[in-house]
Amino acid sequence: MSDEHPPVEYQGPHDAVVRFPRPARNRLPSFDSLAWDIEAARSAPLHPPELIERHLFRTLRVLAAAGGTGKTALLLHEAACLALGRPVFGLLSVLSPGKTLYITGEDGREELQARLARIVDAMGCDRDEREVVQSSVRFLDLSGQDERLVELDGGNHRMAELVFEIELAYQRSGIAHVVCDPLAAFGADDENGNGAMQALVNAARRIGKALGAAVTLCHHIGKASARDGAEDAYIGRGGSALADGSRIVHALRSVTEDEQSRAPMTALAALREAEHGALLRMATPKMSHAPRPPALWIVRDGWRFHAFREVRRDPDAERQAQVEQVHQFLVSETKAGRRHTKRSLRELSAELGMARRAVEACVARLEAERRVFSIPLPASERPARGGKTSFLCPAELLGRFGEEITP
Repeated sequence: MSDEHPPVEYQGPHDAVVRFPRPARNRLPSFDSLAWDIEAARSAPLHPPELIERHLFRTLRVLAAAGGTGKTALLLHEAACLALGRPVFGLLSVLSPGKTLYITGEDGREELQARLARIVDAMGCDRDEREVVQSSVRFLDLSGQDERLVELDGGNHRMAELVFEIELAYQRSGIAHVVCDPLAAFGADDENGNGAMQALVNAARRIGKALGAAVTLCHHIGKASARDGAEDAYIGRGGSALADGSRIVHALRSVTEDEQSRAPMTALAALREAEHGALLRMATPKMSHAPRPPALWIVRDGWRFHAFREVRRDPDAERQAQVEQVHQFLVSETKAGRRHTKRSLRELSAELGMARRAVEACVARLEAERRVFSIPLPASERPARGGKTSFLCPAELLGRFGEEITP
């Protein structure tokens, strides 16, 4: 080692002298140059700018979901709403409209453009609005090119050249939101290592800081999480450093038929009216810059999205409301001359907006409370051979069939 840059020495444990090479130049600023103004800080904002109300800030976000859930279509809808300043999912206010750079490592640009065009049509946009979306949402197609934000260098993960190329190419473009879809196409080969995930977090943060934009990493969840319907911040595949380093984590999943009874009644009504309906649920297990919002129940009808906030209800009151709903349905149907059994009610669970097990529980409770009885069909309605011979009759209508409530 030359005398020009002698080694740095300091006293280590047990009086040992520790030496390490002295750098040719000091890259760090002096302590005095790090001075700041506490008076100015008193009125400075406590969080980065908010793009979509309690949903998206100019920070790092992870959107995690199983394959085939509709992550890409949902993000394209967000991009269109962000461009137009329209409420996202018809619910969440856009506070700062802006441009989106959509970096795709999977679907081709033409396919994504076609999807976005369908979404804009479903929103009922006129020609001027379509042109706004066209000028505000751009696609960087890196599919099939093996371009990475992170690469392995001598056993350590570091930011790849692509990060600096994005910074150089788009830092003056006024971009508000950058989407990287999917994360697996841009990360390191080893998703399970926290070193690789932390390098990816650093890369995304650098892009966001250079462009002054929110960055969303679109990620897949593990098989076990998909099966269990998990909604915690760590459902994404790979190391925990990704969730730890992100400031927002959204967990998106499809809702099973048995879970639909948990959704708000308004969401179930919209689902019944949808021509090509699917029910999704988006939870926010992590939100660093605001109180965590309630989960969203999102009805997707083709290319349309409509969200409803989860309403925290008293479980007992909710169960009682379902019981009353089944009772009123039986009263209405019986007066109309339609006779129901437990089986036929189960088959109408979707019409009732309830799971089959919930319908069964409601009937059992109505029978236990002696508000519904199983009685023989009138002779004129009995089939000549086979078929049902009894039906469920509300207590207040027993007199119509010559029945009485016995003590």
